[in-house]
Amino acid sequence: MVAEIRAESDAPLTKRSRSRLWIAASVAVVLVWTGWMAAQAYKTHTFRKNCEIARDQEDWRLLRETAEQWASWTPADGTAWWYAAEAAQEIDDIEDLAFCLGKVPASDSKYLMALVEKANLEWTTLNRPLDGLETSRKVIDLDPRVLEIHSRVISFFAMNLQRSQMLGAIRTAINAGAEPRESYAYLILADTLSFTNGDDLNSRWLASSPDEVRFKIGLAVHTAMKLAMSVDSARTGDTVELDEEANRQLSWFLDEAPHDAVLLTYMMYRNYQAADVDRVGELLNKVDDTAASDHMFGYSGPGTIRFMMNWTKLKNLFRKPLSFIL
Repeated sequence: MVAEIRAESDAPLTKRSRSRLWIAASVAVVLVWTGWMAAQAYKTHTFRKNCEIARDQEDWRLLRETAEQWASWTPADGTAWWYAAEAAQEIDDIEDLAFCLGKVPASDSKYLMALVEKANLEWTTLNRPLDGLETSRKVIDLDPRVLEIHSRVISFFAMNLQRSQMLGAIRTAINAGAEPRESYAYLILADTLSFTNGDDLNSRWLASSPDEVRFKIGLAVHTAMKLAMSVDSARTGDTVELDEEANRQLSWFLDEAPHDAVLLTYMMYRNYQAADVDRVGELLNKVDDTAASDHMFGYSGPGTIRFMMNWTKLKNLFRKPLSFIL
C-alpha cells in the first residue's frame, strides 16, 4: 500500500494540474505587477502633491529639492524637471534654469520648448554662444520651423564674419519657410560683412570662450575695420599707429591660421585698396580647400582661373601712374 502511494506521488503532473499551476503563477505575476504599478502611481501622486504644496507656499528651494528627488526616481518623466525649472526661475538662478531645461527628456511633449528656452538663455543671459549654437542645431534638427532660432544662428555667423556658414544657415531657414526678415539684408551684405557692434559682440563671446579662434579673429577683423575707417575719416598720427598695430595683429593671426577665409578675404581687400598686388598674390596662394565654400574666392570655379590668367595685366594696371585716369 505504501509503495502504491509513493508511486502515485512520483507520477508526472497531469495536464489539468499544469494548467492550474500556470494560472496560479500568472495571477501572482499580475498581482505583483498591479501592486507595483499602484505603488508607482501613489509615489508619483505624492511627489506631485508635495511639489504643488511647495509652489503654493512659494517655497522655491523646497520645490527645487522635491522636484529633483522626483526626477531621480523617474528620470523618463519630464514633469519633475519643469517643476524644478520653475523653482530655478523664481529664485533667479539662470544657470540652474538652463540645467533643468536641458534635463527634460526627449520623450516629453514640451521637449522642443525646453530646447528653445535653453538656447535663448545660452545666447543671451548666460553668454555661452557655443552651447547656444549646439542647442539651436538640435532645435532645427527637431523642427526647422522655429524662426527665432534661425535668427540667432544666422546673426551669430554674420557677426563673426563666417560668410559661408551664414549663407548655409540662411539657406536652411529659407528651405524651412522660417527665414527671419533680416536674413535678406545679410544676403545683400554678404560680400561686405561689417557691423558697428561686431567688435563688442565678439569681445563678449571671447570672454566666455577665451580659446575660441573664431571670436579672436572676429574681434581682430572688426577692430581693424573700425580703425581703417578712422584713418579714412581723420588721418592723424594716433589713428595711423593704431591702424598699423591692428594690421600687425591680423598678420600674427594669419601666421597662426594661414588658410582662414575670414582673415584672407579682409586682408586681400585691404591690400587691393593699397594697390599691393604682390601681397594680394601671396594671400591668394594661401587659399586652400578649406575656403572652397566661400564664394569670395571661387576656388573651385572659374573665378580664380580668370584671375590668374589676367594676373600680369592686373599687376601692370596697378603699377601704371594714376595720371591716365585724370
